[in-house]
Amino acid sequence: MIRTLVERAVHRGELAELPDLDLLHALLGGTALSWLHILRNDPHGLPEKLAGLVCAALGHA
Repeated sequence: MIRTLVERAVHRGELAELPDLDLLHALLGGTALSWLHILRNDPHGLPEKLAGLVCAALGHA
């Protein structure tokens, strides 16, 4: 699913190139798992926080 979303962003010109998808999966999955299961934080607002993190990592902050 992430591949499809990122490919669409490239097609629309929102991203200049396709990022490393393995790294992107690790960034999102690892962060979510750590946030929820290791740190036991409330999931409220996590998608928005991750979106900001990903945008900053891709140079779109």
